[in-house]
Amino acid sequence: MLLDVLHGIFLLRYAGTTPQRFGAALELMMVSMMVSVTTRDKKTLTASGLAKKLRMPRSNVDRHLKRLMEEGAVRVVKRRYCADLDLLDGFITREILDRNIDLIEQCVKELKRLRVSLHNTLA
Repeated sequence: MLLDVLHGIFLLRYAGTTPQRFGAALELMMVSMMVSVTTRDKKTLTASGLAKKLRMPRSNVDRHLKRLMEEGAVRVVKRRYCADLDLLDGFITREILDRNIDLIEQCVKELKRLRVSLHNTLA
């Protein structure tokens, strides 16, 4: 479910410019998300810090950061990478939000059903 949510956001964010290889696309998404989260938490990281946190080669992180900066999604402030959260917020529409809320509600129902089933099995 979470992957579906992230995938939907990623497809909107990088429509028409998604990397050709799945691994590169996944790395780009991870770097973008990590920069966004650290910016939101006001704990921005350097390229080395991002590479360590993501357990990714520094050269790959640098390549993805360069691309994100070219697109205006990321900027550097005192050697630390910050996301343009306003730009990223523009990719979340009411329709996407509603669809994701529906997915989460479905998952909650399924987890409750599984909990009852598991409880009955163990009892």
